[in-house]
Amino acid sequence: MKRGMNLAAGLVAMAAWCGFALASGGQSAQPAATTTSASSGHTISGTLVNSKTGLPIADADVYLSNTRENKRAADTKTDTEGRFSFSDLSDGKYGLRASHRGFVTAYFQEHHGFWTGIVTGDGQETTGLKVSLDPQGILYGTVTDESGGPVPQARISLYRPDQNSGLGKMQRAGSASSDGQGNFEFPRLAPGSYYLSVVGKPWYSTHPQPRQNADGSLIDDPRHYPLDVAYPTTYYPDATDASGAASIPVTAGDRIPVSLVLHAVPAVHVRMTVPNPGLNQPMPTPQFHEDVFGYSEVAQGNMRYYQSHADQQGGSTTIEIDGLAPAAYSLELRTFSGSNDAPSRMATVDATTDRVSVDISSTQPMADVSGKVAMAG
Repeated sequence: MKRGMNLAAGLVAMAAWCGFALASGGQSAQPAATTTSASSGHTISGTLVNSKTGLPIADADVYLSNTRENKRAADTKTDTEGRFSFSDLSDGKYGLRASHRGFVTAYFQEHHGFWTGIVTGDGQETTGLKVSLDPQGILYGTVTDESGGPVPQARISLYRPDQNSGLGKMQRAGSASSDGQGNFEFPRLAPGSYYLSVVGKPWYSTHPQPRQNADGSLIDDPRHYPLDVAYPTTYYPDATDASGAASIPVTAGDRIPVSLVLHAVPAVHVRMTVPNPGLNQPMPTPQFHEDVFGYSEVAQGNMRYYQSHADQQGGSTTIEIDGLAPAAYSLELRTFSGSNDAPSRMATVDATTDRVSVDISSTQPMADVSGKVAMAG
């Protein structure tokens, strides 16, 4: 319940995160000490209904947790009329949570980050409660190219605003891959606003390899090949930048179809030259990441190695990554030293134009974080 609202006797507003902490063994708020003697024999009872239709939900699981003792107090199932009852309860503050297949698991009167606790004691009314669950929603649809053909094995990510942070951040709500017909589905969704992003590869794309000089150095090819293309990260409904993304509101029980269309653009090629590794040491491995709603998503590109003076001490290797869509990326370059992994190195790469060269001397070591976890008690 929102702060400032009047609550009926026996009910008290609580933050939803307290309930989740309780369910996972975390700490919950403790009620104030009282000098009155404790009593027992109280009852919490009510009916569980579908929030959309008002019909009772039979055979649902209902759990009662004692917030003072931070543990589950009892559990039961609803009968054919959706009724439940917990009896012989002592004075206290309880959290009541219900679940059933096809519905969003929730606490009593849970919404907007808060739920309502139930206080038992003399003079408290805790029977005849009406508890409702929202039917789960579904987002489903297809990923196609500009000609209407399906895009198989596309990676679709689902996001929703993080209600707990209060800072406008997003949290990942799911991920899926399109099937051979480009179809995907996100079932079991709670009501809220959702955002979609998708990445994929054109099945017909080809990325020609550069020619090499006698010394192994690469020869630039200024020609553009029509099939040397890539799909940029695309946001619903049809944007290639997160600022153009639109939310998809999902209410209880909704089945919402969505279509995602990917448009091929000329691919970019990124090169970097690294020293040849020592004997029996693997080559450095570059990986490109793109920021999507605050999350680091691995970019889909192809990596090729071209050695020059490979038979000489101190030779070098040029690494070319092709098949990337134009974008700003974070580069992670993993290197090796001796028998141990050396710290990865990071750099920001502006790959909005083709034929980008990365100076690895500009990369910075990633922070090496270590520590020890100490258990209390």
